[in-house]
Amino acid sequence: MSVRNIEKSRSWYCQVLGLLEADCEITNGHLCSLPVDGVGIILDTMPKWEGDQPGGAASIETPAFMLMTE
Repeated sequence: MSVRNIEKSRSWYCQVLGLLEADCEITNGHLCSLPVDGVGIILDTMPKWEGDQPGGAASIETPAFMLMTE
């Protein structure tokens, strides 16, 4: 799930889902995988979608999602 502020988003989702923030590590400064059963939830600020590199990806303004498969 695309988020603007990874720390605030982690706090909110942990509170809503009854998770401990200590169990939801932020990795690489922009990813946070939430430990839930069933469908996985990954919070991501998606830094490469900010168009910060010449010829890079365009800015993303709509929610993005990922389907995990085996």
